[in-house]
Amino acid sequence: MRRARSPIALDFGDHAVKAVQLELRGGELHVRAAAHTSLANGEDADLAERQLAAAHCVLRQASFRGREVRIALPLPAVTTRHLRLPNAQLEEAGARIAETIASEPGAGQAVRICPLPVADLLDQGEHQREFVCCIAEDRVVDDAIARCERLGLAPVAIELAPLAQCRPLLRGAPQESFALVDFGVRSTRFVLVRAGAPVLLRVVPFGGRRLQATLDQRLQLDADTLAALAAAPAEAELLQQAVGDALEPVLAPLLLRLAEGIRYCGSLFHGRTVTRLQLAGGSAPLPGLATSLARAIGLSTHVVDPLPGLDLPSTDNRAAWTTAIGLALGGLP
Repeated sequence: MRRARSPIALDFGDHAVKAVQLELRGGELHVRAAAHTSLANGEDADLAERQLAAAHCVLRQASFRGREVRIALPLPAVTTRHLRLPNAQLEEAGARIAETIASEPGAGQAVRICPLPVADLLDQGEHQREFVCCIAEDRVVDDAIARCERLGLAPVAIELAPLAQCRPLLRGAPQESFALVDFGVRSTRFVLVRAGAPVLLRVVPFGGRRLQATLDQRLQLDADTLAALAAAPAEAELLQQAVGDALEPVLAPLLLRLAEGIRYCGSLFHGRTVTRLQLAGGSAPLPGLATSLARAIGLSTHVVDPLPGLDLPSTDNRAAWTTAIGLALGGLP
């Protein structure tokens, strides 16, 4: 039976580090090894060292094979820019984009640029192509490589986290159109995907920490109490309503940015835009969150399961594994 094993996929989160290694056996996908460890308490200034310590623990918890690793840069560490080029310049698109970005005010740092084609347009009689350009400073990439090397690993790919997160959703439906919202600890990130291609990426400056603090303040519900109430069928509907009402003011900036992005996609593609909302990250399963977003944005909303039917160590929140799973899938044929 032929087998193909992915490199180790390592997700350095703000709350935990996760690692997973997938394997194809006779065409079927299996979890070869997976583990996660929460970060020790500390200040934001020592986040990188706490992530490194957690990663050392993770790699000892399961039977990972090989030294090759795939990692991702978080969206807040990357700048995104939308640029348009005339079709006549597409053969030298990389050089043109680099020149444009280097000439912008404040452009002094050495950067890496990944341009992703978004749409072909006709603007004032000229055929153009729009690109969303992901821009990372060299030092950010160098720090990511150095972190892997301190773990004794050899990085073979560095992706942008939201793009890796889309891979599990596109695995069975490569032409899907959706908005993927990732609730991190300190920020919320979203990517709009049309026909399998990313169109827009944004960061909203609140995350799971702010959501939980709001529930503590307005409803006096900590995480453990929420979980207990959500498990009681008699309380579930009332709890969802109460949580949705409490979080409405906090979610308003996200809803505004999502609506702006959906309108932007509609203008690019003549009204053909995203059809559903997918939630990932540690706070995605929060009772009432999906219902509240669905009601406000008017789209079918679901919490992501990146590997339906396959076991993961943290079965209570499979959506938190979306980045790691996406990285691992990128390392398989």
